[in-house]
Amino acid sequence: MRYFLGLSVLAVIALEVGARLLGAVDFPIYDADNVVGYVPAPNQSGSFLNRNDWVVNDRGMGVAQPWQDGPDDVLLVGDSIVWCGNSYALRDRLGPRVQEALEGEGKTVWPISAGSWAVVNEANWLEANRDVLEAAETLVFVFNSADFDAPSSWQSPLTHPRAHPLSAVLYLAQKRLIRPEAAPTPADLQVPRRDPVAALADVVAGCDCDVQVWLYPTRAELADPDAAFTALEAGFAPFAEALGDRIALYRVGQIPGWRAALYRDPIHPTPEGTALLARAIAAALPRGAQP
Repeated sequence: MRYFLGLSVLAVIALEVGARLLGAVDFPIYDADNVVGYVPAPNQSGSFLNRNDWVVNDRGMGVAQPWQDGPDDVLLVGDSIVWCGNSYALRDRLGPRVQEALEGEGKTVWPISAGSWAVVNEANWLEANRDVLEAAETLVFVFNSADFDAPSSWQSPLTHPRAHPLSAVLYLAQKRLIRPEAAPTPADLQVPRRDPVAALADVVAGCDCDVQVWLYPTRAELADPDAAFTALEAGFAPFAEALGDRIALYRVGQIPGWRAALYRDPIHPTPEGTALLARAIAAALPRGAQP
């Protein structure tokens, strides 16, 4: 019996060491509050599974360069379409891809995002970081049909961990095998509901900049234009009416070459899709810094 227990302990230790050496828990951690909900914690970097490198700067943005006000700043805002996540290497994420497409043009791309952010989460972050908002020459939003409702609040360490796990084995077992139901969000981390149209309008009013919105369809919406109109176009219609010609509106589904094969799952793009979207965003940006 003791022999069996000893072997079991050694096996668990070996699994723990192996998981850590493989980079299975080398992922970003998050700060959480009742304003933004959650955001990547500042000043961290790593390499998930020892191949998908990632970095977060001093303002929670997915780039290595510390935030600074430059002559032609592009603030790229969104949810997991911008953030991309652990399955992507840094070079394949939307922000770095847009920066690559702008090589030699003197623009700096600052991506701020988190998975499952809604319009209100994004607006709240921008209002809480008004120096960043006011410094932008161009503000670019990427929205999908799930973004127009209630804000997201922090809910689970399995989706948005606030600290690295003490045990990699236990964490991976919970995330991949057990998959427990998330507990209710603590009251002090619940982001209050807010009119998303008014929230976005307030942000746009507070930015002396060009504002672009890209409407991003799910794979199902791309295949069914009627579904896309109902979920995506109709969902954004109140925003378009409120903002009028203050924004330039673009549709990802109308990018030449955009197709179902560019999705790695029902919503997220493949690296090839991210690159195509990045080139389209870069091509639509105004040339030359704002006066």
